[in-house]
Amino acid sequence: MRGFIQKALVIGLVIGSLLIAGGYVRSIVTDRIANRASAQQSIAASLAESQTLAGPVLRVRYAERFTKQILNDKGERVRQEEQVLDGEKLVLPETLQLSGNLRNDTRYRGVFRINTYLLEGGLQSTLRMPTIGELPRSQPDSQIEIKDVHVLFALNDPRGLRKLDLSLDGQALMLEAGTGLKVPASGAQARIVEFQPLLGKTLGFKANLQLAGTDSFAMLPLGHETTVSLRSDWPHPSFSGRFLPVSRQVNAKGFEA
Repeated sequence: MRGFIQKALVIGLVIGSLLIAGGYVRSIVTDRIANRASAQQSIAASLAESQTLAGPVLRVRYAERFTKQILNDKGERVRQEEQVLDGEKLVLPETLQLSGNLRNDTRYRGVFRINTYLLEGGLQSTLRMPTIGELPRSQPDSQIEIKDVHVLFALNDPRGLRKLDLSLDGQALMLEAGTGLKVPASGAQARIVEFQPLLGKTLGFKANLQLAGTDSFAMLPLGHETTVSLRSDWPHPSFSGRFLPVSRQVNAKGFEA
């Protein structure tokens, strides 16, 4: 009986020691994770956050005009009123291609290494401008008047946008800050002034950009066919996210999806 008690005490002592050691190690790991996150936030605050690029997207804003019949309680027409409703249509690309270099720049905060990058690349896309008859309307006999057409780019942190040159079929477009979307979204937009001759046609856009960020870069596959080909010295590149590519390849020259 005495031997059993001694063995139980030894086992309890060992288990207690392991629990104390495990708690100590867990505390160290938790502190390291928190300190690394703090270091990453410190660098991102002075450079830019992780970036997700979306675009180009066409935004067509228009006014729908129609006559509404006002009836009384007996169902008799009393008068007519002219109604105007504002509408908006977003057009996604038919094809979307991104190619270029993603240069890694490792920065340090204490013992922590934080990966930052500068993306220098070219973006090509085709989008089809809708006709007036293709715009959504609430009344079948209403009149549609297009107010303006913009091409939009959205990204997480506009501080990282070093350069963005955009052209439509070889003609340079003037860029403005912001997307003008109803939902909060940072980025840039360019107005297409002479849009009437372009209705129903497929437009070709080209953009040269430099985009800085921290930790990761992502691109929304908005095109019917989206291709990304990047060369990078990024350590241990991998694919992640909710939209994984159908086919992907990582080799010594870069990665392609």
